Amino acid sequence: ITDQAAGVAPPSLASEKEALDNEVLVGEVKDKPVKRIQFSGGGNLFSMTMDKEKVWDEVQLSCWEGCNKETDNNIKGPGLDELSFKVFGVGIETEFLPLDFNIHAVHESTKGETDTSSTSIGFVLGDEDPQDEFVVDLYYDDKFGTVIFKTVAGQSKCPHEKNTAAIEDPRITVTRRPSQHVFPNEDMVFELEMTNVGVGEESQFILYTQHRDNDSGLKFFLDGNNFAAEEFTNIRKDSTYKKTLVIQRGPVSYQYSAPDIGLESACEDGSSSINDLTASVFDETKSVSQKLYNVQEDDDTFLIKFVEPCPKVEWAGELNRDRHFVVNTNSDDPDNLEVIVFNPNHGQAKLHNMTSDRLQNVFLYYREVGDLHWSKGRTEIVNDDGSADSLTIDFA
Repeated sequence: ITDQAAGVAPPSLASEKEALDNEVLVGEVKDKPVKRIQFSGGGNLFSMTMDKEKVWDEVQLSCWEGCNKETDNNIKGPGLDELSFKVFGVGIETEFLPLDFNIHAVHESTKGETDTSSTSIGFVLGDEDPQDEFVVDLYYDDKFGTVIFKTVAGQSKCPHEKNTAAIEDPRITVTRRPSQHVFPNEDMVFELEMTNVGVGEESQFILYTQHRDNDSGLKFFLDGNNFAAEEFTNIRKDSTYKKTLVIQRGPVSYQYSAPDIGLESACEDGSSSINDLTASVFDETKSVSQKLYNVQEDDDTFLIKFVEPCPKVEWAGELNRDRHFVVNTNSDDPDNLEVIVFNPNHGQAKLHNMTSDRLQNVFLYYREVGDLHWSKGRTEIVNDDGSADSLTIDFA
């Protein structure tokens, strides 16, 4: 075994474990006497030893075919039955009767054997969490000679045991979300509320954000401080704690997948120093989370979306160099002016792709000096039939 750390079972074996249904096992021995025990957490240990002894007494004949003998004898002979004396009469009077009796004799040969077997079962129960309490019923299984444990009451955490009250049962709610229209340089502000509806008087929780999908550089701030990953917080029973979460835009994008913000017990957190060994093998967790978003497009699509400004367009060519233009009779082409524009964000996307879902038109307007009316710029084209025509310029 090469991957054993400090646990009772190595992860390579624990990952292949199969849970036994204690309800079925208990059902098989439900008529057996039950021993109920109670113990507390906080490092205390409860130990118990049970001894069971069985004695068999066996009596049988000493011979395979039987060594019992039974006899009947009859003895006959003379005997004195009655004797009388007379004082004033004539001498002694006697009467003789014959002797006759039966003798019945029984001889029985047996042997006895005593067989004794004993079983001793011991166990130790303990829990490190100070607030944990357990009430456990013990059943003895005659078939396998083992003890079956069934938790019937108590309170527990890390993890929460079945049939016990949860010490830690966190809740997190987003009470206020930002508007759908947040400008790029503004903050998205979320108001959060955290509570513990468990029975524990005070417990430590971790508030965390999932950054695995934050590949575009969203920034998080909690109560004015940088919120890179997680924050430990103590929550008392029947109390509500409020937090302010601020999200700022990354360096490039304006739209992001909605991140999750979660609240869970400190001992269930993967990087917790309290119980990081078992954190990865919890089958059930009390961890809760909420999505952070300001735009919901449908039932399954939630977004963090900032208002994207219109893309910049800059002049290019002579217009960019001279910052003005003149058309007169000395111009090479007094009837036409070449206009070139430049996309400063061409490394991000083409101008058409950047405006296809928002910007409908980018027109060029011009007017003569002193004229109040603006005219749309047009360009000459050649139709399919070869005739000349003009078309309004639209850079979108």
